[in-house]
Amino acid sequence: MKIADPLLAALLAALSVFTVRQARRAWRDPDWEPNSLTQVPRSIAAAAALVVSFTVLFVGGSVFADLPGSAAKDVGAGLVAAGFVGLVSAGIAMATTKRYGRPRFLVPPPMRPGYEQALTPGAAGPTIAEIQAADVGRAVEAAQGAARAFDAADPAAPQADGEFIVIAGPGTHVSGAGSDAGRLVLTTRRLILSTSRPNLLGQDRSWPVAQVRAITAGPGGTGITLRCTDGPDEVFTVEKHRDLWLSRGSRLLSLPRPVTSWYGDPPDAGRPVTVPEGAAVLVLWRADGEQRDRLARYRVLLDGRKVAKIRRGQRIELPVTPGRHVIFLRSIWVGSHFIPFEARAGQVLRFCCEPGGFPGMTQPDMARDVTGYIRLRRL
Repeated sequence: MKIADPLLAALLAALSVFTVRQARRAWRDPDWEPNSLTQVPRSIAAAAALVVSFTVLFVGGSVFADLPGSAAKDVGAGLVAAGFVGLVSAGIAMATTKRYGRPRFLVPPPMRPGYEQALTPGAAGPTIAEIQAADVGRAVEAAQGAARAFDAADPAAPQADGEFIVIAGPGTHVSGAGSDAGRLVLTTRRLILSTSRPNLLGQDRSWPVAQVRAITAGPGGTGITLRCTDGPDEVFTVEKHRDLWLSRGSRLLSLPRPVTSWYGDPPDAGRPVTVPEGAAVLVLWRADGEQRDRLARYRVLLDGRKVAKIRRGQRIELPVTPGRHVIFLRSIWVGSHFIPFEARAGQVLRFCCEPGGFPGMTQPDMARDVTGYIRLRRL
């Protein structure tokens, strides 16, 4: 055992050095691609921390068990505790960076959404510090730029409906010519199958929801069938959550068009509001019917400052000064998109929010879904 321990410790130390070097390379080289030992490039920093933590845990256990003396026992116990905390934290970080791209500081800058926009065609690439600075301020700058572009005559009409994802997961399309497997995404407008073999136009396969009259179970225990109003039925299989696919698909078809919300407008949307003199009032309502985030309270940020928290089914009123503002909601490391608006004295501005996610939501799904993890819209 005393021979095996140093050998295993040396092996773990070498693996730690290797993963740390891989993480450094991911930070410095935009064209870096993972090798067989690091298949999740967005989680490489968390993976390096996991290996280092495991090494510390093993070394601490060896010191505690093999070396005599109370001082060695104390050092070994401290290393074990530090390694265990690091192991748990790194494991959680690996899951969140892979799925959501959060916490953001653990994701290599070249792999963060929007990195491509930081590069100017024909110009030299920015430094790592410039990329990180641009990445931190990009969302706020974009929202402020959109707000500055608003006219003083801000229209009171609701925003145009945006396409958002209803559910997604691995799936297969079955036809007489064979089958194609990939990522199956149901949105308010389309059912999309992303495969490694797109069609002749280079696009993923897509079926418009407007031409679907029903979604039924079968064939088999994992199949779903789209009954189209014009054309043949389309057969798919989903790897999991088939009942959820059926219920959400059927509910989507029952909602009035265009679909702007999963839960509808608030029942008291027209309720009178007392507006302070010389100010405006922002009314925010949160849907009561969602299952996800039942206990979570969303933080309400106005112009980058936290002004309130809103829980499930709650309605809040916030006085705002006349002028241009940006509203944003956040929950832990995920949030909504930014909405800029123009407030005038005596005006009532109405917004509502609801969860925008679904089971198995990933970072690419969040990037594709313009409404974000939290769906925020103006009424």
